[in-house]
Amino acid sequence: FYIAHSDNSLTDDFDSFQQRIRNNFRHYTCILYCNDNWTKHDGGALRLYPHTRHLLEEDDAVRHYNYIDVLPQNGKLLIFDSCLVHSVQPVTSETKTRRALTLWINRPDDSGVKQWHNVK
Repeated sequence: FYIAHSDNSLTDDFDSFQQRIRNNFRHYTCILYCNDNWTKHDGGALRLYPHTRHLLEEDDAVRHYNYIDVLPQNGKLLIFDSCLVHSVQPVTSETKTRRALTLWINRPDDSGVKQWHNVK
């Protein structure tokens, strides 16, 4: 399982408009689930916290925000904003393995995120 996190969190740095800078260029997270006959009782749901792209601390989402659980059912394609906080719940099945293919769609290089080669 994975603890609550964002695939593109906010940094402590600000741009010229006093907006916090994002950690990387990830714009969308895409997950394709490859799990035959998966049920709620098997666990392993992706827990997505809508309306959390502004949070600095991912734990705030867990404590204060509603969530949506998405079962990793075969053939389901989930695409969401990479800035949103999400986690993966433990698999409870003793006979099944949770399988997923994940990729990220990036923004252009001029999108205002922190560029690590320029950071001192």
